[in-house]
Amino acid sequence: MMTELELRLETKLIQRNSRNLTLTSAGENYLLKCREVLDLVAQAEGEAAGSAEQPIGNLRIICLSGFGWRYVVPLIPEYLKRYPNAQVEYLTHQRIPDLLGEGIDVGMFVARELRSSSLIAKRVGTIHAHMCASPDYLKRHGEPVRPEDLVHHRCLRLMNAAFSQQWDLTDGRSSVTLRTEGPLLADTPNALVIAATQGAGIALVPSYAIIDALKDKTIVKVLPNWQAEHFGVFTLMPSRQFIAAKTRAWLDLIQEKLPDALERDERLFKSLTDGS
Repeated sequence: MMTELELRLETKLIQRNSRNLTLTSAGENYLLKCREVLDLVAQAEGEAAGSAEQPIGNLRIICLSGFGWRYVVPLIPEYLKRYPNAQVEYLTHQRIPDLLGEGIDVGMFVARELRSSSLIAKRVGTIHAHMCASPDYLKRHGEPVRPEDLVHHRCLRLMNAAFSQQWDLTDGRSSVTLRTEGPLLADTPNALVIAATQGAGIALVPSYAIIDALKDKTIVKVLPNWQAEHFGVFTLMPSRQFIAAKTRAWLDLIQEKLPDALERDERLFKSLTDGS
């Protein structure tokens, strides 16, 4: 085997005599470099194995912007405090991401239901969406008394992978589907809330997005007995196998904190709209 190696390298690595073997200078250099390579391999394997046991390395998260700002961003400092050897790269997008193609560890997404895909999804909560408008808009245009009246109003529409121009509403006993029209389409609820507070129309947005405006009384709930069908909050991952510790730790934190935060905001929303 040594002879074959010397022939391939076209250099002598070992001096041989009848009593012993000694390395040539080329052989000593070759041995040193091989040991360095093996050390690097051992280090890489150790780090890879360690990443499965301890949260280390860069965690890439992607999320809907409005939802993420309210619920996900506040958890990042807690994650970094708990796991000082980890780093976070936080991204936003208004669609279901290509996790594998974009190198994303965890996606956070809101949808009524997820189409079948290769992604691993886990439902971690529920959000609700409600209609709202400014008192000034309702004074000028009148207040709808039934869902069908919405077709005569300026509707501000959220357009992303979770919502569409079609409004699916329920009062808990019956359901109605309306195709609404209006002057504004946006892919984030914050834009619609701002427009609604300034009298641009009636918006259908998640309850968490209008809590502050309800507190300020710049908007009020419209058709208070009706709301959109519920939406699920999902974590998405590309695979169940070989989940790194950094990812498991993030998922555990989401499961620990997010359901309570969603329930807190829902209670606050109800307290602000009781009697509306």
